[in-house]
Amino acid sequence: MFDVINVATGFALGALFSVVFWYVTTHILVPKIAFSEAISKVIMPSGRAVCRIKFCNVGPRKIVDVQTHIRIMVFGLSGSQMWSTIQLKTNVGTIPVFGTTGNKLAILFEDTVPLEIENKVSLSVRKKIEACKTIDDIFSLGDDVRYHVAVFGYDQFSGARKVYISKNYTLRDLREGKFIGTGGKRGLQMLMHHAEDEHIETGASKQVEA
Repeated sequence: MFDVINVATGFALGALFSVVFWYVTTHILVPKIAFSEAISKVIMPSGRAVCRIKFCNVGPRKIVDVQTHIRIMVFGLSGSQMWSTIQLKTNVGTIPVFGTTGNKLAILFEDTVPLEIENKVSLSVRKKIEACKTIDDIFSLGDDVRYHVAVFGYDQFSGARKVYISKNYTLRDLREGKFIGTGGKRGLQMLMHHAEDEHIETGASKQVEA
């Protein structure tokens, strides 16, 4: 009788340990991407403005084969009562290994540099996008305009594919200032153009299993 109880107890404890180990390694000790809350607008010496967001790996594990996607979503483009999606070519290429202090700047718009559209759009939409000279022009394309950034990669430990999604960036998120930190959450600090103090800009991402 006692042998049966011991076996049953051991089996239950083993199963519980397995579940706890699985949860910790797949939900807690995992890579995590944090995005800046604001869009940084930096005025270069030439007068050209560069608008960027920043993302960092703030988790305890590395991410491999990382890819970044940037989209502009416009409601009311050319009077349409639907959302239009424009996928942009990004300056951030494939990252073989994104370490635990890794950080990247993704350009949303750069004055005088034409946006490169990767998805199929109508000729009229393409012309409207190409005619934009500043990020303010982008945010004037429709009734509601948002930038959306997604980061895809694989957990180096488990091999699980991860998708991290930023907030929707709007004109209200545009700040004149630059990112000054390095890795981790401090990598999302911004020094505002109109202030001497550093402002922490930490944005959580939505994580999706893929």
